[in-house]
Parts: sequence; structure tokens; C-alpha cells
Amino acid sequence: MMMVVAFAIAAVAICWVVFPLIVVSKFNELLKVDREILNAQREIAKALQWMVNNWKNGGSKPPPV
Repeated sequence: MMMVVAFAIAAVAICWVVFPLIVVSKFNELLKVDREILNAQREIAKALQWMVNNWKNGGSKPPPV
């Protein structure tokens, strides 16, 4: 019986250490994806702003589709 209790305590101790490491790892992946999304949004915003700024200029018309 003592072996079962000792094994259970050891399993909980291992999970107590491993779980935060997994969470931190996945959180870092989420932060990386979030940075990529923000960079893409900035690029889209720049492109849209260029289109708005240059739409009326005769020399800077967007190419035909």
C-alpha cells in the first residue's frame, strides 16, 4: 500500500514540475503567432493607407485587376 501512495505522490510531483514547463512553452508559441499577426496587420494597414492616399493621384493608380 505504501508503494502505491509513494508512486502517486511521485506522479503528482512530476506533473507539478512538467505542467508549468508545457504551459510556458505553448504560451511562447502563442506570443510568436501573435507577433506575426500584428506584423501582418501593420503591413495591411500600410497598404490600405497607401491606396487611400494615392487613389486620386493620376500617376499612382493601382494596376488593373
